[in-house]
Order: sequence, then structure tokens, then C-alpha cells
Amino acid sequence: MSILNSFQEQTGARRQLPPTENFSMEVQGYKRDPKGEPFITGVRQDTGEEVCVYLRPYTGKTPLKAPRAEIKDFYAKPGEISSVIDSLPNDEVRKSVMKGYKAKTEPGGTIIVQRAFTDAEGMVQAGWLVSASKYAGHTVVHPSVMARVDPVIYRDNAPASATVTVINPAMAQLVKSAEQLEAAVMSAFGGNGNDVGGRNGVLIRLSDGQVSKAVEMLVPRVKSKDTDEYSDMPVDQAVARFLQSSTGKQISALVANPALQVEVMPLASLAMGSQTKAGYEQNGGKLDVVNRAYRLDRQDQGETGFAESYLVLHRLPNGAKVFTMAEPLSNKPQLFHARDVATANFAGHSVTAEARDLSEGTRQEAGFEEDEEFELQDVMLQTAAPAHTAPRMRM
Repeated sequence: MSILNSFQEQTGARRQLPPTENFSMEVQGYKRDPKGEPFITGVRQDTGEEVCVYLRPYTGKTPLKAPRAEIKDFYAKPGEISSVIDSLPNDEVRKSVMKGYKAKTEPGGTIIVQRAFTDAEGMVQAGWLVSASKYAGHTVVHPSVMARVDPVIYRDNAPASATVTVINPAMAQLVKSAEQLEAAVMSAFGGNGNDVGGRNGVLIRLSDGQVSKAVEMLVPRVKSKDTDEYSDMPVDQAVARFLQSSTGKQISALVANPALQVEVMPLASLAMGSQTKAGYEQNGGKLDVVNRAYRLDRQDQGETGFAESYLVLHRLPNGAKVFTMAEPLSNKPQLFHARDVATANFAGHSVTAEARDLSEGTRQEAGFEEDEEFELQDVMLQTAAPAHTAPRMRM
């Protein structure tokens, strides 16, 4: 993290406030400086950088809606939590006992550092801290993935559902024949390139250099006649179903066209954990607040984009994973439509979400309150935007 993050430029142009950062940190220890101020030592999991993190004072004009966890609330000795949890008889008891630890996080655990910048002395000044993994191995934390929290689905007479989609642009490959297309989809449906778990899928992008379109497809789920439970369709059957669909036939017919680039990359989808979902919905809250940082238009939860993000997952007793936290690494993130994600084969085209998150000393001047910590300003197109693209295809 650069020490220039907190520096304010002064030019003839309208001042651009530097975005703050969000990142996961493996805790090394808890200390106090010569002035007696508490701080946390740890390692940024996305960069490997050793950092000292302070929690800057709250200076908002309005009271916080809930008490903020201070550094003293995170302090835990090595083994203080894990030794107790390991001794408990079952998951239900562990879950109940874990709630009592609240923010406490052992060395080796993970804390999410939110709305952070580096001051002139090289210290990280955070606006908020969240315990993501109370001890090593408690949860699965991915410090940097290309993720999108999807539009929340509301149904009549059914609970709302939230999912996160993760793609792997580093595994994107160009295909030039129907045979190569089939092999690439087979690989993605089989989980090759899916580093996070969940349901396997594929993102296929078609581009002629001016217009790009994308198709996202997950491995279908089928219901067992014997148990009434759902499971993923066998990979070979899933591939065959996709290639025999109208969209699959269209892509197969276009893939050999020399005027087009057809690119395939792995995709994964994970549902939100039930406890996390209940936390968003309690007291009349709407679940769609979960995707606020990913919206291409902050007023419309129906269209979200991919951004470099951290992702926190929990393992269920049956071995499945659900997501509990996901957030862009920057509070002014570059957001990508599925059709416009940058890869080695494609320059990409993003929009920039203008953050409502301001560094210490500038928040009050700009008129923003601390309790607006994750709201975004209207999305603004970059000035150097590549060629126009058309709306994406959906299956």
C-alpha cells in the first residue's frame, strides 16, 4: 500500500479524492505504540506486505447505528478460541459458542481491514475492522479474486437468494473450432480453474473488435428420484445439453469465423450462507444491500459488475461452501461487465464507481457521514473508453 494513498493532489482540475482500500490481513499480534495507542500487526494476504493497522477515531456527526468493534475487542491469545472450539462435541455447539467470541481473533486468524489508507509514517489507518476467521482454518479467505455479487433474486412465496460469481481470467483461452469449444467447456464444467469451490460454470465471450457479447452457464442441477435431493449433472451430460441448446449451437457455428474471437474462461457460483442472509434481512433490512459496491448504477441492484475482491467462505458440515463476505479491494473499484472483463486476449472495458468513502480529514469537508461507509456515488465511464459494446446475451 503506497504512502501516497492519503496525499491530496492540488491542481487546477476538480480535486479527486484518493480511494481507500479493503483487504484481508493475517493477524500476527496486538501491540501498543509509545503513546499507548493499540494497533495490530499482520500480513496483507493479497500482497504479502507486513503492516501495522490502527483504527482511526470515529468523527461522524451522527451516532453509529451499532457499536464499532475497537482493537481491544479483537484481542485474543494464541489458542484461546481454537482450543475451546476443537474440544466441543458437534457443529451446533461450536456455532453457539463461537457467537460469544464476537470480534475476538487469534494470531493466525484473519481480519478484514476496511476503508484503509497509509499515513505519512507508513501506518495503515482503517475505518472499520471485521473478524473474518477467528483462528487459522476457521474460514476460507481468498484475498484477491475477480468476483461479482449478483443481483438479488426475489420470488413470490420463496425466500430471496443472493450469490457471488467468481471468474478466472488467467485461465481464459481462445477457441477456434467446435472441438476446441467443447473441450474448453468440458474443462470448465469439470472444475479446472475453479479455485474457490461452489458450482462450476463457464463464461464465453464473443467479440468482433467492436461489439462483445457474453454467455454465462452453470452446470445444471438435477433432482434425484430416490432422495429428492439435487446434485450437479454429470459433466459430459451438461456439456452435451449446452452444445445442443440454441445458444450453444449458435456459438458452435460462429467459433470458426476468422472475424470473431471466441474466448472461454472458468466460472464458479456460491450461495450466501443462511446465517449471513438472516443478518442482512433482520429488522426489515433488504438483502440487496449486499451488492451495493458492485452496482454499475448505484440506484439499480439489477446490474452488477466484476471487481478485484476479497472473498470469505464458510465450509458446511457436508463439505459445501457458502460465502459470507465479498467486497472490492478498492472503494473506487473498476467494475467490468461479463462481456468486458480484461484478459490476456482482451483489453477490457470498465466503469469506475466513484466512492463515497473519504480519507480522514476530508470526509466532513465533503459533507459525507461515517455511517455511509459502503455507499457509492453514481458510476462514471472512464474517459479513455474502448469501443462500444452491446448488451450481453443471457441463457
